[in-house]
Amino acid sequence: MHSDLPSLLDAASGLNSGLFSFPRLSILASLYVLGPDGALYRDLKASIGLSDGVLIFNLRALEKTGYVKKSEVALEKKKMDLYWITQDGRKEFEKVREWLEEFTKITRLVK
Repeated sequence: MHSDLPSLLDAASGLNSGLFSFPRLSILASLYVLGPDGALYRDLKASIGLSDGVLIFNLRALEKTGYVKKSEVALEKKKMDLYWITQDGRKEFEKVREWLEEFTKITRLVK
């Protein structure tokens, strides 16, 4: 992809900077792995370990970007929120993941 740090950093301008936060990357990574089935809010919260406030704030931000969708489902006579990653979310997560992999490789060589 990129052979030096300056070109890699330049390539970062094509990434969505709104994803570069631990909560948002954690949410997208979890939903990416789960695929089209998604996750209930309570299960997502338990697996990621974020507080309610941090999780809901970042889920809403990801919904606004179109990277995550939400629907309401009935389970055990309760209405619960189900979240899943969209196709755009998958593509953007893959771009960020690939960039981070390259960044890690190149910065290992820098001393």
